[in-house]
Amino acid sequence: MSVKDYLVTKASAPVLANALTGVKSAVGLATIGSLGKAKASEFAQEAVALVSSEEFVAQLSDDIGEPTELETEEQFIARAKKTMKALLKSKLK
Repeated sequence: MSVKDYLVTKASAPVLANALTGVKSAVGLATIGSLGKAKASEFAQEAVALVSSEEFVAQLSDDIGEPTELETEEQFIARAKKTMKALLKSKLK
């Protein structure tokens, strides 16, 4: 099952909510020193909107693809995180 297909299932709701909270926290913490609290919070909200958009999810799903036959769940998750980070960086430039 692709990431995009998984995200439309009810089972993904808590996973997606947790991931978006993590993105918001990480982006906010990473930018608070350089942007100030208000701007960092605004930027974090924009990052969450970006990663939860249909376009971003579709591209992420395409970039990640399906788990490989020899790939463990942990390896797949690590690869997916790395792919998401690279995609997010490319979109925020």
